[in-house]
Amino acid sequence: MLNIPSSLRVQFEGYLRQKVIPKNNQAVYQKWLRYYLDFCRKYNFPQTQFLLMYAM
Repeated sequence: MLNIPSSLRVQFEGYLRQKVIPKNNQAVYQKWLRYYLDFCRKYNFPQTQFLLMYAM
């Protein structure tokens, strides 16, 4: 499975804090983000559409 790029990881962690996701659940969210990024890479799905939602 792919690692989350550091710039995206930092943004995603900030998003999780902003949404008040408990610390003990944040690893699960990051795991599913890695699954999603892996899926996008494997099936040539554009990641940018999904990732733009978190930039807002």
